[in-house]
Amino acid sequence: AFLGLGGYYEWGESGDDNPANNANNHYAWTIDGTLEGHGFSLFTAAVGRHNAKDAPPLDQYGFLIQASGKIPRDMELYSRYEYFDFGGLSVIGNGSPVINSEVNVVTVGINKYFNRHGAKLNVELMRILDPFPVSRTMLGVLADGADSKGQTVLRSQFQLFF
Repeated sequence: AFLGLGGYYEWGESGDDNPANNANNHYAWTIDGTLEGHGFSLFTAAVGRHNAKDAPPLDQYGFLIQASGKIPRDMELYSRYEYFDFGGLSVIGNGSPVINSEVNVVTVGINKYFNRHGAKLNVELMRILDPFPVSRTMLGVLADGADSKGQTVLRSQFQLFF
């Protein structure tokens, strides 16, 4: 079993020639844990970032839980649940407001290992259950409209030397 904790604190700046650059204190945190044994693993993590800026304040949270198991020794099935609360903003600072602040995501996938762990093929199916407020094209996710019912993404990648 493993447990990890982390934190970050940044003192705000003020007095800049441009008042838009003034920022209040910002902090972020994470906690995660892993449990492994007999070809099975369970991972969970929670993260948050916050500031005390008057307009708009930032309060973003997220967590995930993932379980996986080896089926033969060279294949691994996994499933994951993720929750994000964007806190009404897409990014830190002067982030643009988002349509939907809370997003739930369910993923199932399989890893196939070659030459022990010399290479890996990954295929996963991700279902975003709510409208996703921002585009993340590297993940294959596009911003949804307000009336969207979410989206489904099929991704695959082949890795060498990981």
